[in-house]
Amino acid sequence: MERLNARLTAMLADPGKTPTECFWAVQAETHKQGKILRDCLDGASRSRMVMMLLSMRAAGMITREDLADFSSELRDAVFS
Repeated sequence: MERLNARLTAMLADPGKTPTECFWAVQAETHKQGKILRDCLDGASRSRMVMMLLSMRAAGMITREDLADFSSELRDAVFS
C-alpha cells in the first residue's frame, strides 16, 4: 500500500498534466487498484490463504521478504 500511495501522490503532482487530468488519472487508478484489492482480500479465510497470497504476488502487492516470518513451505508455495 505504501508503494501504491506513493505512486498516486506522484500522479497528483505530475507537472505535465493539468490538475483536472491529475485528478481523473488518480481516480481511474484508484478504481483499478480497488478491484485488485477486493479480488485479493475479499473472503479471507485460512483455507483460501495460499490462493490469496498467489493473487497478491501476481498483483505485485507482496514480496518474498514480506513472508519472511512464515514457513519455508508457504514461501516456496507462493514464490516457486
